[in-house]
Amino acid sequence: MFIREKTTKNKATGTKYIKHQLVRSYREGDKVRQEIVMDLGRLEIDPKDYKKLAQILTMRLAGSESLFEGDLELKSIALSAKIVVT
Repeated sequence: MFIREKTTKNKATGTKYIKHQLVRSYREGDKVRQEIVMDLGRLEIDPKDYKKLAQILTMRLAGSESLFEGDLELKSIALSAKIVVT
């Protein structure tokens, strides 16, 4: 899984907004598909931390927690993330 940065634009005002999503990639036959697992809203973290956050969120979905002390900011973001049911 990975964190995707998604840009949307308000057509009336022209304002651009950035939101983040946890995305799962999988194969369906001979095609690669992507599924949004969580909407994360706007993240105010360094993009180099996206991979760590994706790992924490993946572990949360699996029902386990890290045995190591990690970044508390990333863990608090992971706890507040909304799971998308598809």
